[in-house]
Amino acid sequence: MTKATVTYKAPPGDSKVCEHAGYTFFDGVATDVELDDFRLEKLKNNALFKVGEGGKADTVADPKHKHIAK
Repeated sequence: MTKATVTYKAPPGDSKVCEHAGYTFFDGVATDVELDDFRLEKLKNNALFKVGEGGKADTVADPKHKHIAK
């Protein structure tokens, strides 16, 4: 299992919430995850997700988004 910080960017007109691998992602909010390498690679190859290194979601990845990650 690998720790990562994942940010979901919803396409225009689509849902602002996405669920994947037991995690709920909100548009523009960085979320700490712990996933196996296969699932993490799937997210890295998906244009709707930005994947960063290990579990440091103390700030919002998209500064235009007004929600604050906790």
